[in-house]
Amino acid sequence: MTDEMQQRPATLARKRERFVGEYLVDLNAAGAARRAGYSARTARQAGHELLTKPDIQAALTQAQRGRAERLEMTADKVLRDLERRGCAAEGAGQYAAAIRASELQGKHLSMFTDRVEIEARRVLVVPDLATLPEATVKVEGVPLGDDD
Repeated sequence: MTDEMQQRPATLARKRERFVGEYLVDLNAAGAARRAGYSARTARQAGHELLTKPDIQAALTQAQRGRAERLEMTADKVLRDLERRGCAAEGAGQYAAAIRASELQGKHLSMFTDRVEIEARRVLVVPDLATLPEATVKVEGVPLGDDD
């Protein structure tokens, strides 16, 4: 085994670690991949692929938690800040900024989540219900097989 082959995993680990640090700068996977040393030609694909790796996801999660702790950032603090800024913007006649603050608060509470109602019906094909001893098969609360 050559020296180059022995060093390859360590280099890969350093590049991945650098990717994590660079990704946290601007949350741009392609840019982070380029800055971490991946080919500019394949940076977009490399960045996307790296974000799917469990070890990268775990490192990003840990780094983001650490950042939030260092900044003493909590959801309550952010919401209070949005409320304060929204009220100040409204008082200054900056209604677009006030509406945006309210919108961000609503997003936090999942008030604007698009919901799609899907109705699905299942078809159960049983050749002979008698093969299911002492079982009552029900679909939408209606027993099947009993013609009483």
